[in-house]
Amino acid sequence: MKKITFLLSFLTIILFNNFTFSQVTLSPADIVVLQFNSDGTSDEIALLSLVDISAGDVIFISDASWNLLATGGPNYGNTIAERAIKLTIGSSGITAGNIIRFDNPTGGQLILENSALGALEYYTLSGTISTGTSRDLNLSTSGDQLVIFQTSNGIVNSNPNFIYAFNNDDASGASNGFIPATTALPSATLSSHLPSGLTALNSTESNRPSASAFGISAFLNSGTEVDNYQYIGPITEGTRDEWLTRVHTSTNWSSNNSTVFDNNAIANGGNVTVTNTLGIEDLTVISDRIKIFPNPSTEFISISGVTLPNNFTIYNTFGSKIASGRINKNDRIDTRNFSNGLYFVKIENGISIKFVKK
Repeated sequence: MKKITFLLSFLTIILFNNFTFSQVTLSPADIVVLQFNSDGTSDEIALLSLVDISAGDVIFISDASWNLLATGGPNYGNTIAERAIKLTIGSSGITAGNIIRFDNPTGGQLILENSALGALEYYTLSGTISTGTSRDLNLSTSGDQLVIFQTSNGIVNSNPNFIYAFNNDDASGASNGFIPATTALPSATLSSHLPSGLTALNSTESNRPSASAFGISAFLNSGTEVDNYQYIGPITEGTRDEWLTRVHTSTNWSSNNSTVFDNNAIANGGNVTVTNTLGIEDLTVISDRIKIFPNPSTEFISISGVTLPNNFTIYNTFGSKIASGRINKNDRIDTRNFSNGLYFVKIENGISIKFVKK
């Protein structure tokens, strides 16, 4: 009996490690920033979800910098006093087009304006839960950033998988709003290297749909640090790429160095419509290098021929997004809940390949 029990426990561990998905469910630019207020005690932010986010998913928002030259390797939050907010998505999930508004009614604690979207916990980046009166991000008026990320285990001080970065620091020598990777940060907390896995909006704004980091100071008020920014561009229905183009167009933003913005001015306090579809012609299939197996699939698929870890998105034949996440070596993607039919797996470099679920 002991041998059988041990064997079952051993198999359970193997199955858990191979088949259970982690807390990393989002890809770069699945969430973007629409508002950044750092003046005084009025820190408020607004985020736009460009994908559906499932109930129970965990997302972190922090003002920490990303330091590629840190002793021992990259780290975020150069001091443990830097803060993070943990958002656990509520039972109804979050729909693409939801604007997630964080208010600060007491000047010391960020809250969700729509509390039905989820629950908040407050941390320092050492992993300590903050329970005192100061439970906001304490954004600096001397330049700061927002980073949005997930971790594989849902713990704040684990290795981050970055989703988006927004930076209003005007540090000298910055490139596209972020300090070059080979240059030491001029401030341990107020400036940042480009977070790993993200793509900065370039100086000509020619990569708007593919950008996942916005150093806004490089495009507005260059050479002058400004405290408050808000998106004021179009709010009509659009695809994911159209929304990324809008958000990454600097003329669609307003800035103010002394007056904070009201996040309810965005879409009149409501949400917007994001149509998360792709045309099949956009899914260029290259089958000689990337392999999906087994294909056809019944329960799980694996991917070979790409550099791992890698972000992936799965679309059906209508171009609708079915699933997304980040895959590491030996990971399998669960397809048991997929309907039978043809699907496309798109990797973060734009290459995609089809497989059949049966």
